[in-house]
Amino acid sequence: MFEKSYKLTCMDDLLANIDRYLEQTGMSPTTFGKKVMGNPAFVFEKRKGAGFNSATYKKIKAYIASNPPPEKPDQPSNNKENAA
Repeated sequence: MFEKSYKLTCMDDLLANIDRYLEQTGMSPTTFGKKVMGNPAFVFEKRKGAGFNSATYKKIKAYIASNPPPEKPDQPSNNKENAA
């Protein structure tokens, strides 16, 4: 029971991270799947409940971490010179 619950939590976390990344970057699910996994249908398959393994989870998290969304100009920057 715990293992199944943990897997569902990881899947929810994975999909939430992907969806947030897609929203922040404007990237399509097809492009994301193709770039990250070499499978344009990857995101759609995961949304339908297809499983994944820990290597897939790590690969996606690493891609998102190493390709952060661009900072939006209307967001305050962390630059202290802009604070007055």
